[in-house]
Amino acid sequence: MPHRKLKLMMCLFVFSGLISGISSGQAPSRSPSASTVQNDLAIILKDLSEIDAPGAPGGMCVFGPQAFTVIAGTTGKKGDAELPLVSAARFGLGRIAGLGHTGYFGTESLNKFDTGKLIVNLIRWASDKTNPRIGIIREDKLAKYLKNQGLTVIPLPGKDMAGELKNCDILCCNSDRFGDEEARTALLQFIQKGGGVVGTMTGWGWQQINSRKSLVNDSNGNKLFAEAGIVWSGSMPGRTSDKGYSAKDVPSKYCNALVALDALQTQAAKKINLSKEETIQCVATLSDAVRAIADNNSIFWSRFKLIETSISAAAIPTEKKPITNSDGLAKVILAYQIHKYQSMPSEQVKAHPAATNFPGAVPKDAPRVSERITIKTENPRWHSTGLYAAPGELITVTVPQSASDNKLRLRIGCHSDGLWNNDKWSRPPEITRVFPITNILTKGACAFGGLIYIDVPQKCTLGEIAVQISGAVRAPWYILGKTDPQQWRRTIRNYPAPIAEFQTDKLVISIPSRFMRELDDPEPVMKFWNEVMDACADLAGIDRNRPSPERFVSDVQISVGYMHSGYPLMCFLDAAPRFIKVDHLRNDGDWGMFHEIGHNHQNGDWTFNGAGEVTVNLFSLYILDTVATNAPKHGAIVPESRTKNMKKYFAEGAQFSKWQSDPFLALIMYVQLREAFGWDSFKKVIAQYRTLGNNEHPKNDEEKRDQWMVRFSKVVGKNLGPFFQAWNVPTSDDARKSISDLPAWMPEGFPPK
Repeated sequence: MPHRKLKLMMCLFVFSGLISGISSGQAPSRSPSASTVQNDLAIILKDLSEIDAPGAPGGMCVFGPQAFTVIAGTTGKKGDAELPLVSAARFGLGRIAGLGHTGYFGTESLNKFDTGKLIVNLIRWASDKTNPRIGIIREDKLAKYLKNQGLTVIPLPGKDMAGELKNCDILCCNSDRFGDEEARTALLQFIQKGGGVVGTMTGWGWQQINSRKSLVNDSNGNKLFAEAGIVWSGSMPGRTSDKGYSAKDVPSKYCNALVALDALQTQAAKKINLSKEETIQCVATLSDAVRAIADNNSIFWSRFKLIETSISAAAIPTEKKPITNSDGLAKVILAYQIHKYQSMPSEQVKAHPAATNFPGAVPKDAPRVSERITIKTENPRWHSTGLYAAPGELITVTVPQSASDNKLRLRIGCHSDGLWNNDKWSRPPEITRVFPITNILTKGACAFGGLIYIDVPQKCTLGEIAVQISGAVRAPWYILGKTDPQQWRRTIRNYPAPIAEFQTDKLVISIPSRFMRELDDPEPVMKFWNEVMDACADLAGIDRNRPSPERFVSDVQISVGYMHSGYPLMCFLDAAPRFIKVDHLRNDGDWGMFHEIGHNHQNGDWTFNGAGEVTVNLFSLYILDTVATNAPKHGAIVPESRTKNMKKYFAEGAQFSKWQSDPFLALIMYVQLREAFGWDSFKKVIAQYRTLGNNEHPKNDEEKRDQWMVRFSKVVGKNLGPFFQAWNVPTSDDARKSISDLPAWMPEGFPPK
């Protein structure tokens, strides 16, 4: 890692060049010299090594010519591209700073690591005073901390910003308290005349709480700070230290979006050659920026739109020719196009060229229909409609007056997996769109098209409602027990939409229509999947009659892994044909599909650290034992493999860390219990966790291991303490003593010699 002073100089070089060549187009400001920026960073970072990570901090976007990142997190794991967490800027004669979580003004964070020092440093820098008069709006914990540091604190009601700030050098508060337009105007004048502001916000959290508003356009913090080229974004910077964020090193110069844009543009002109890491950083910065900066902000967009038209033709990813980080500008342009399409009024949306590749085109001559769909709102989550919105085409949804403002949503598209953090894109990283249903009539359009759903919130009490959907095309849609087999063969499977669905009241499968059109009779395959879901319910101790079905969606690209759990469960397109081959499923099984469905049924109370990829496979094993009974077991747990792995484990000292890092080794322990005591014992133990009182749930990893051992021992009437000790799975003395009156049990010939 370069020495801090060297990194400072690298950062300063780019800022001095940027500032001299770019006009903000906003309020007049004085461009700081390189030495000024160096001094700014030195003051703010003085005596800092690490700061706290309260909860899940949100990110910031830095793009002003006088704005800079102070502390950064990562886009994922350590070593990935950086995302600003703490940022600052000069503006007029004043200075501002922002932090990505409201918890940074709380007692716990202020007293952890160097977080309190950071806040004091920011206050002194932003006010340009050693002992400033600090105005604070409803931040009692911060006020107490600052008073203990010997600083002057002035509590403010926040009702008359212009008047209240007359006796203050700086304001500190949650950015939501910046107030209305009149208050923000007063704040802006305060800053331009030499005042300081330090604000906090958790961008992604603000968006969740204010789901019908825009973080970009509606948050008070962004309306004010955008003037200086800083905004809070919806990103979530990953940690850079074990418990927080390192403050030892100056973040990359390419964390500033204008710097990153200049670099990619210069590289495209073959005037510089960025390293792979630098290109990745530029792409990450700009991908966040195009989603975080309001369209009317001339600081960034006046520069960006000059290059958009020359690059947009290259921003069409395909499975055979994905867009990668080396296609820096193309990746950023595509990110911008997605942001634009996602935020524009439905009437203005046009089809994106990439939609033809995936999810697919809709024939121009396909009939656009209007259909009445019944929605049972006691069942939450997505409700399929059998209808499809063509790319860029307007559809309308009409609901009863009683349903017009009850948190129902119109969803277009099932491919909801975001690819923003993936190195390459085989499709645009966001291709679905959601609209709140707040009136009787809702208009919707998606540039990429998609299946149409009505998304129902939890605990909805509207009962059964009729929804009219117009302007859509029909999609192949099979419902077990409802769809007439002859109609399926004659017409339904040939409906023109490119994505189709098989549905039961337990599972919905979404795959390209071309696969489903080959299937004459979907009933046997959907009955198989019902058996799978019932098996999972039985083992998990839940009712077979689910409040809503799980969903499995096949996609040209997914966010992580070959498949992953969630709602919906996701897999690649190559798995799509296997969903509907019932002979394959019954005779060969599909461990991966069963595994991911299992994840959706796991319970954290009986899954301790290191067992996440272990207990999930109980569901795979149970499905193979009870549904796909002819299918072979996984190669890692056949007797020969088990014996080999166990001998190696015990020969090397039976280290629990090895157990935790090798899921199929750890699974042997559970297989031994299943072979000795049967599946009913697992069902009885797991069922106990469903009835625990609030104070009975395990509170930490040790309690999880203890409870699993004790509960299983009592169900089977055997002392499993020695068995756990033999595997070297840690349990407490008290837990083992509680079952010591039971006869000890150990598998025959175990542990292996």
